[in-house]
Amino acid sequence: MANTQTKFDPADTNRDSVIDKKEAAAWKKGGSKKVTAELTAADYGFAASLIASDDTGSLKDFFDWFAAYTQRTGRVPTENELDRKKKQVEWFQKWNSNQQEALKDKALNPTDYAESVRLRADDIRATADSLGVPLTEAEVGYLAEQSRINKWTATQIQNNLAPYLKSAVGENRDLTGAAGDVQTELSDWARMNGIDISPDQMARYVSSGAFGKQSINDIKAELRKTYMAGAYPAWADKIAAGVDIADIAAPYKSTMAKLLEIDENNIDLNDQLLQRGLQGVGADGKPSVVPLYEFQKQIRNDPRWQKTDNAYSAYASVADDILSMFGFR
Repeated sequence: MANTQTKFDPADTNRDSVIDKKEAAAWKKGGSKKVTAELTAADYGFAASLIASDDTGSLKDFFDWFAAYTQRTGRVPTENELDRKKKQVEWFQKWNSNQQEALKDKALNPTDYAESVRLRADDIRATADSLGVPLTEAEVGYLAEQSRINKWTATQIQNNLAPYLKSAVGENRDLTGAAGDVQTELSDWARMNGIDISPDQMARYVSSGAFGKQSINDIKAELRKTYMAGAYPAWADKIAAGVDIADIAAPYKSTMAKLLEIDENNIDLNDQLLQRGLQGVGADGKPSVVPLYEFQKQIRNDPRWQKTDNAYSAYASVADDILSMFGFR
């Protein structure tokens, strides 16, 4: 809470910090009449417009008390007396020291204050553009006013931009700047690895990445640990070492594409057949890596294989072997 600066006692005309009998007599005779609430407030940098705009009415009451105290005693209240009084005044409790000074500046120097808010708006707009946080001009104006009155640092500006970024991600808006880079790379990577990231999680990750709290590699490592390793326990060691399940799945997808005669790019990581190949279980019931030759057997048991040229060739070969066995070839 801001303190009003201690002034010389008004009866102490020679400013020697001592009120002698002559000064006291002069004060009692007529000096106290010069003390008013308006002049006392002005002496401490409080404009009449600020006092008038105070919807609590407590600021006016404070300076009425201040003036009455000075008239009665011939001195200004001490810092301790002021602090005790301020604890009873709603205006001083409502606003912190930074806010109090900003409100005084706004009332005393409105033109300079408006210019400082404009400069804050420029900074916020530039920061938002760099990070990729979409803001309307009304939102920029509101944040600039809050930044000025609260004396936000660069870090505090970023922290106050975070909710706007989270909202934009939740609305699935295409972002730009650093947030857009994180959103695009993370979305593509998650899709490639069959990871379904919720809107809330995506918002948290995009915000964390855009504001430099996590690198994109840190985010991927976290997702490997929380999603991949649990879903593919047989490959946990490789995943922990930074290998993506998309890379682990590549030879399995290639084998599927060849035997099922389909485009490898059309095989989704969540394909049930591919999942069985990647989530093998051994005879002991524990996670086990499925060898490719075993996976080939699984593919041939898939209904899709029955309709391929591979199947027809295999059946034809078997038929030829049977005919040859009985001497018909």
